[in-house]
Amino acid sequence: MDTEKKRALRRHRLIWRIIYLPFYILCRILFNYRFRRVGQISPPYIVVANHSNAWDQFLVALPFGPGGHMYFLASEHIFRSPRIASIINWLAAPISRTKGGSDASAVISMLRWLKNGVSVCLFPEGENTFNGRTGRMHPATAKLLKKAGVPVVTFRITGGHLSLPRWARSRRRGVMEGSAVGIYTPEQLRGMSTDEINAVLERDLHVDAFASQQAAPIAYKGRRLAEGLEQFLYLCPACGSTDSFKSSGNSFTCSRCGMSVTYGVYGLFGENAPFRDPAAWDDWQEKRLDELCAGGDTVFSDGGAVLRRVGDDHTRTPAASGGVRLDSSALSVGEMSFPLSGMSEPSMCSFAGSETLLFSPDGHERYELCLTDGHSVRKYYRAMEHLLSRRQ
Repeated sequence: MDTEKKRALRRHRLIWRIIYLPFYILCRILFNYRFRRVGQISPPYIVVANHSNAWDQFLVALPFGPGGHMYFLASEHIFRSPRIASIINWLAAPISRTKGGSDASAVISMLRWLKNGVSVCLFPEGENTFNGRTGRMHPATAKLLKKAGVPVVTFRITGGHLSLPRWARSRRRGVMEGSAVGIYTPEQLRGMSTDEINAVLERDLHVDAFASQQAAPIAYKGRRLAEGLEQFLYLCPACGSTDSFKSSGNSFTCSRCGMSVTYGVYGLFGENAPFRDPAAWDDWQEKRLDELCAGGDTVFSDGGAVLRRVGDDHTRTPAASGGVRLDSSALSVGEMSFPLSGMSEPSMCSFAGSETLLFSPDGHERYELCLTDGHSVRKYYRAMEHLLSRRQ
């Protein structure tokens, strides 16, 4: 490790020691966060955690104590502002991960830190959950864990989604807990196949927020509980319209047919709702998407969209604007069209309260798509995943 990196590492470790107590108090006040301290493990190690909300990096780090500094794998979009990026790098220097395309440099960076005795943390889902359930593990994670040759700690956060849903415009206070589930030695990992490691991750990190609520309800109190739901739930089960819902306070109402539901402190809808909770509604959306994607016609379209090209240096340059359309063969924005045949797996990122779709049409160039009309960009993300899976 060169002198500059050693100096930065000492600074980052000192900063974590300084901010540890304030962040512990803050997480207790904001979210009623409780955890069990993680002991009996010395660095370097890899922490693998489920991704429940935007505070996860602090929620995971706190149980390792003020001396448990680690570097986190983070989406590259947080580095797009040079001023903000310089502050983030000075304070913590997370490892930049490119979404919407492959990024071998992130893996190399993690392995270098581990080789130098520094622990790292990653979220193998790659996405903060929308529906309160732990998502699919990134297939490359198991290979990395086998190759790293260090202990792996699986860490599970519960209550994180209901405390601050990804789609929400306000936080709620109920109960949030974090704990290490398992500690696996390098020898154990070498003796397991990648499929077996993925099975362990899926078991240890599994969370279903709404199933837990039905088994043991906990109130998550806050204001404007339903606001933002239209970014997540974009299909009306009553009239079949798309992007017709508006949220206000605790109410979620279709502007086409007038169907209205109330979202309560337990994360559940009122008695007259067609679904008990948002995850069940999303299950219905997924089945409907299968039907829409099988039709061969336009799956979704919107009038207002902005497409930007994302550079290797995190800069964004305008590429196209106007209408956006997705059908079974291509995604089109303005005058540009991208065949799905060469498309990498898309992803989403949330930044400053807005959602964007990230994709790579050829495995090299990267683009981000934003909708300017307030409609849900998630429907394109999920539909593209459905369509791409049909091509495999």
